[in-house]
Amino acid sequence: SRAVLLPVALAESASEHAVFVEQGNSGNSVLNKAIDIADAKGAQLKKVVHSARLDDLLWPLAARTRAAPIVRLLKLDVQGFELRVLRGATALLEARAIQSIVFEVAPLWLHGQGTSTLELFNLLRSFGFGLWRHGQPQS
Repeated sequence: SRAVLLPVALAESASEHAVFVEQGNSGNSVLNKAIDIADAKGAQLKKVVHSARLDDLLWPLAARTRAAPIVRLLKLDVQGFELRVLRGATALLEARAIQSIVFEVAPLWLHGQGTSTLELFNLLRSFGFGLWRHGQPQS
């Protein structure tokens, strides 16, 4: 009863996004364009999804007179959309409500979404996060 599944993508703003899925690998679903899909011509446009900001879902403006909800672990597996998801969580990040974030870094996917590893890392560091790789601190 602590988990709620919502039919929405997370992004930096409320919008609509095309979802591309690799044939035979539904785990490789990418928003907006077919990035790193083995056969981009074989990528299927599955549907259009609505996006929302994590801030608006977990801590809407009307609720910001109260303390932010604590997110002990935010797990991102969003095929290069990490920076866009985190830009939609700036109020939670500023409030230090998100305690830890686990994600994978794929420069090709980030670049395909118009961002970079450096932008992602700089955003995280700007909110006080340290970076670790498989349990080892990164400089």
